[in-house]
Amino acid sequence: MVDYDAIVVGGGHNGLICAAYLARAGLQTLLLERRAILDGACVTEEIPGAPSHLISTGAAQLGNLPPAIIADLGLAGFGYEMLLPDPLSVFLLDDGRHLTLWRDGERTLEEIRGFSAADARALPAYQADCNAFCDVIEPMLDADQAPSLDAIEAAFRGAGRSDLFSDFMLGSIHAADRIPARRICSATRAYRSNGVTRPRVIKDIFPSVSS
Repeated sequence: MVDYDAIVVGGGHNGLICAAYLARAGLQTLLLERRAILDGACVTEEIPGAPSHLISTGAAQLGNLPPAIIADLGLAGFGYEMLLPDPLSVFLLDDGRHLTLWRDGERTLEEIRGFSAADARALPAYQADCNAFCDVIEPMLDADQAPSLDAIEAAFRGAGRSDLFSDFMLGSIHAADRIPARRICSATRAYRSNGVTRPRVIKDIFPSVSS
């Protein structure tokens, strides 16, 4: 029986990267995946009812994989190539209509106008907010230690965009005050019943979870 130094559960791209670095460091590493194929959420396969149509059935994209890791693990030598499709996404509706998001922003706006002129007018401002949010949050993704919620809030405040922290990070929690009580999940009820006006750590939302 083999004694392993490390066991990685899940053969998605994150698990594969972790296992690769552990093995390269000289550790006897075992990677476990319950499915017959690797890559976890980043697989391309058929879906029921659409034979011969291959789509990404999990992750919407793998664009956040740091270039340094791609180079460090020599992934290009194994056939890795980042492809940006066009259209980016297609949403099929039960009534036969579909919404297509294109790389061309104007073309996407035209698609959205077919459903809602108001949404099409609002989209550019929303996209600008998304880009501003990413500008603040992305540098934290490669940090050696996960930042606290307070540190994240401070970063947005320092960038002059406290509104993005409230809307993007806490929006669903704040929205609980506008949702009928019967629709509020148990976690949100716990958060509100403890008198927390803004959750600072996970135990404020889930009191039964110890830090």
